Amino acid sequence: MKIALVNAFYHPDEPGGAERSVRALARALGDRGHQVCVICLSEHPRIDRVDGVEVHRLPVDNAYLPSPRHARGAVEKLLWHVRDTRNPRAAARVGAALAGVGAELVHTNNLAGLSTSVWREAGRLGVPVVHTTRDFYLLCPRSSMVGRRGPCQSQCLSCRAFAWPRIAESRRVAAVVGISQFVLERHLGLDCFPNATQHVIHNAYDAPQTPLRRPVPALPTIGFIGRLVPEKGVEQLIAAVRRMRERGVAAQLLIAGEGSTGYVDRLRSVAQGLPVDFVGRQIPHEFFGRVDLTVVPSIWEEPMGRVVVESYANGRPVVMTPVGGLPELASSDAAIVAAGCDGGDLAEAVTTMIGRLRDPRQDLFEAAMRSSARFGSAEMAVRYEAVYLRTMADAAAQRPAGTVTLDVPEREGS
Repeated sequence: MKIALVNAFYHPDEPGGAERSVRALARALGDRGHQVCVICLSEHPRIDRVDGVEVHRLPVDNAYLPSPRHARGAVEKLLWHVRDTRNPRAAARVGAALAGVGAELVHTNNLAGLSTSVWREAGRLGVPVVHTTRDFYLLCPRSSMVGRRGPCQSQCLSCRAFAWPRIAESRRVAAVVGISQFVLERHLGLDCFPNATQHVIHNAYDAPQTPLRRPVPALPTIGFIGRLVPEKGVEQLIAAVRRMRERGVAAQLLIAGEGSTGYVDRLRSVAQGLPVDFVGRQIPHEFFGRVDLTVVPSIWEEPMGRVVVESYANGRPVVMTPVGGLPELASSDAAIVAAGCDGGDLAEAVTTMIGRLRDPRQDLFEAAMRSSARFGSAEMAVRYEAVYLRTMADAAAQRPAGTVTLDVPEREGS
């Protein structure tokens, strides 16, 4: 099968877990014998290969390449979002790439910078579309459903204004995959993907090295790894460490990740006097080797929470908050879902997990490894392959008898 994966970024440009998941899928599909290409954006357009996968890096047809690493002014962002609502020029470039490789199916992922016009272009070429919802791009300009006052429980007026054209375009998608049941239902509840078959396939992660057991020391180490932004709940986690200390529960906290200087300084101030160490950007499997358990304290509705899967695959149990798709990942003794998101709830859950770690009757390393088995990239590829085959069969059944799909040449000026 000739499969084109479309995502805004691709390795080595990997600002988040979505990009790592797309790369894992591309490799796993290639291992299963499929012809896979990737179409993405780049400030340095070219065609190259990554892990044997052909990557078409297209020019940016907007004011800038969307990236969390660069702050933008309000007016600049507004103009970017207006153009991104419908970007036929970017879509035409994708269409030319699809025609050039003879793609039989296109699997879109994060489309920021490319726009949902890609779906219209695929339809023009007669190529069926599978789409994976990895964030809230279709529902919110920020892709996060988080505003100035924190997580949004519903769409605000500006979100609805930007969302309706994208939601309207979603009728062109033949199959939709949610990386959690939660994120899929959130989209379906707002009338997205009315003509699509519906599926849930969690993101995958394979540890690059064999995880090592870590004897639980007298002073256990709690780990957080992720972006340092308010919605990730790092302040609440620091408050939990303070609560635990007041109750005589000893533990230290390693915080890995990057954020704005002002916010990181604020976190350091909140953590003053506590056994909290900010260690900056870290390679995940190396970081997990330094901790005894991982905490995912998010206060926003995480579509899935890939770090949970990463922690399992490295033999580390997880404490998580009860938001978004996180509870769907809780598995056996290797996970505890806190009662809530505040410092007190997290302190209770982390204290309970430390007790489990010290219980000789429980092997949380093995429990975490067992939990990781259902999140391997090979399993993910098999499940996506089933979606692809069904989608192509449905498309063939709907095509009038005698119809021949022709390659469409690149449009002039694209």
